[in-house]
Amino acid sequence: MANETKTTDITREHMLSRDPHKAMQEMMATIDALRTVYIEETNALEAADTRTFMMLQDRKIETARRYQNGIAQLLARKDEIRAADPTLRQRLVSMQEDFGTITIQNVEALNRVNRGVKRLGERIMSAAREAAQKDAVNYGKKGVLNKHKGPLSIGVSESA
Repeated sequence: MANETKTTDITREHMLSRDPHKAMQEMMATIDALRTVYIEETNALEAADTRTFMMLQDRKIETARRYQNGIAQLLARKDEIRAADPTLRQRLVSMQEDFGTITIQNVEALNRVNRGVKRLGERIMSAAREAAQKDAVNYGKKGVLNKHKGPLSIGVSESA
């Protein structure tokens, strides 16, 4: 029940105007806000600025929720939106297309960072394996250190 109240509060908080012209303008402001966050995030990723990237996440989530909610409202009101000012409608469509381009650039930057982090993790695990095999040491039955030749498990989950 508490979850339903929270969802209802978010929906009420982000209701677009009943006036279709004003609703489209509000949606354009939301698109612009999310577009700005994505550009800032992409720039932070390209500069390897982790602090800025992390600081943007709450704002990105909130703006993305507002965007998603607004799009759902516009789709539910598509007939009245279609009947609105064609110039304003075209501007909204144009902003949406530009936003799509920015989104693709952001996703590409996120994917590049993800691949880099994955490669780094693989290098660390490889170095750990090599070090463990080079200095292969284990305990014998009497609790004495024995040198070990061959493969040795380092006891670290490689899926981490």
